[in-house]
Amino acid sequence: MRKFFALIFTLLVVIPLILSALALVSTDNSILDRNFYIQALDNDAIYASLLSDNTIDSMVNEQIQFLPSDGISQIREVIQSVITRAYLQEQVSILANNLFDYLQGKTDSFEAVIDFSPIKTALANERSSDFLAALVAALPVCEPGVLPGIDSANQKACKPEGMDDEVLANIFLQPFLPVIIAQIPDKIPVGKNWESLITGRKWSPFASGKTLQAEILLATILVAFVALSFWYIAALIADDSWRVRLKWLGWSLLIPSAIVFLVGLAATSDISAYWINLGINRIPLAAIVHPAIFIEPVRELIRSFFVQMANTYMTVGGISGSFGLGFVLWGLAFSRKS
Repeated sequence: MRKFFALIFTLLVVIPLILSALALVSTDNSILDRNFYIQALDNDAIYASLLSDNTIDSMVNEQIQFLPSDGISQIREVIQSVITRAYLQEQVSILANNLFDYLQGKTDSFEAVIDFSPIKTALANERSSDFLAALVAALPVCEPGVLPGIDSANQKACKPEGMDDEVLANIFLQPFLPVIIAQIPDKIPVGKNWESLITGRKWSPFASGKTLQAEILLATILVAFVALSFWYIAALIADDSWRVRLKWLGWSLLIPSAIVFLVGLAATSDISAYWINLGINRIPLAAIVHPAIFIEPVRELIRSFFVQMANTYMTVGGISGSFGLGFVLWGLAFSRKS
């Protein structure tokens, strides 16, 4: 009878509590680790998305609006050659550190921006000739009766018919280069309404920035303590012999550990790709990400977070499962008398 009661108690109380504790430990090892954010952001898929033709074309069309949208392929190639992997790694590292400082309470706010000033400096100096040549190639020929030039106020520009592009770039457009570069902001935001997103949700009292990590850690410790207490009590209820108790401890830990490990394994496989993409598509990214050109890189970032989190789940599940197996073997080592 006591084994039946211990079984019901284990299935309804102990295993769910251990599952919750393992999930919280796995999550804490990710969201409380600065390197987790850096590794999640330092991802080939994110870089490829940031440097994709669509992203660069959208950025050029948004920042230099007097150019036709269908003739900027050369400008895109120049910008893609300037935005190096080292530059992107530096930017994602700064972004991750700023986010983590905010979560730790070291800063009162978090601003998701990309510093574009190094790119502007490169376009204005060492790559100025290439940028001007691409700019001239992108300019349409003036219609009859229209004066050639760049009208930034009305977002119009054209070049005279028959003039050599090199002459036009070096003589006429060179003085306008600082004006053109100035249209590109020094910092490009990749998110908006960050503060309202936090304070406007039900979790706002727990996400003040200064207390978020401490409250997550405290919740994890509390759940883990309760889970361990009930886990031990269930083994005491099950039987008087430590042979049975140790095996009970082992199996009641092995089952939730296996579930956590399998969840992590499934998240890294192609099986979950459809559901992850479906969940991402349901997130109102347009209300969070600005400008819209960064929506696809943010999608890749979320996928990267899933992969990193899944690896942590497999690690925690594997370690706790090893302890569970150890308890089972320990119990088997006891003689039936003892």
